Amino acid sequence: MNEQEKQEGAVNGAAAAPAEGVKRTRAKKAEGAPAAKKPRAKKAEGEVLAAKKPRAKKDPSAALAETVCAFLASKKAEDIVIVDVREKTVLCDYFVIAGGRSTTQVKALCDNLEEKLSKEGMEPRRVEGVKEGRWGVLDYGDVIVHIFNDESRLFYHLERLWGEGDNVRRYE
Repeated sequence: MNEQEKQEGAVNGAAAAPAEGVKRTRAKKAEGAPAAKKPRAKKAEGEVLAAKKPRAKKDPSAALAETVCAFLASKKAEDIVIVDVREKTVLCDYFVIAGGRSTTQVKALCDNLEEKLSKEGMEPRRVEGVKEGRWGVLDYGDVIVHIFNDESRLFYHLERLWGEGDNVRRYE
């Protein structure tokens, strides 16, 4: 093949003929020769190879709900419940529902929770009802926290309203 034919082949998209002495791998495979194995990648010192099975990432809204429950439990909130509402509404992923024994405790729980999460860089989008102390609502986007006094909790009973099957879990 002369130089002009090679250039015409390259322009027309045809592959140029291999130079003399170059082995064709397809020809060897067709003859039944075993294919060469690819060398394994060696990991460099300190490098971690990818795991065979991908690990499940923890849901950040579930982690926030657990953090809120742990804090409320440490402040003596009563009957703490996590309600998974991801399948029921687009408002949020979880409700955290807790009770206080008095209006003063409800106010204190709301104020302390808001202060703690503010220190961690999370500000509520909206806060309602804290001044009255009957039902405080703190909206953290994917997690909405409801803190009731005993009378209001019995009246509204959100667990019954939003609960269906196994989406309600008591925090112990």
